[in-house]
Amino acid sequence: MMKGKTRAYCRRCRHEQVFVRSVIHHRVHLFFSLITLGLWAVGWLAICIGQFFWPWRCEHCRWAEPEFRDCRNEKAEAKNAEEEAPGPRAA
Repeated sequence: MMKGKTRAYCRRCRHEQVFVRSVIHHRVHLFFSLITLGLWAVGWLAICIGQFFWPWRCEHCRWAEPEFRDCRNEKAEAKNAEEEAPGPRAA
């Protein structure tokens, strides 16, 4: 299986991580299913179902629910919130 990679926020690691997506080579699985008279198809089906429900995995902790969001926007919003918050008053 080849793997695709992207960066996303991982809730378990609590910061941006590399997420990996496996790509299934259906021709290879079809070939092995024909050779084994369909026995390989059970494993092929299990792999397809697993990839359907959990297509991305955190490379660090294997968390399966990435949050694709722009961290730059969040940092800018946090900075703006700090600037708008009133500071302590000098007596």
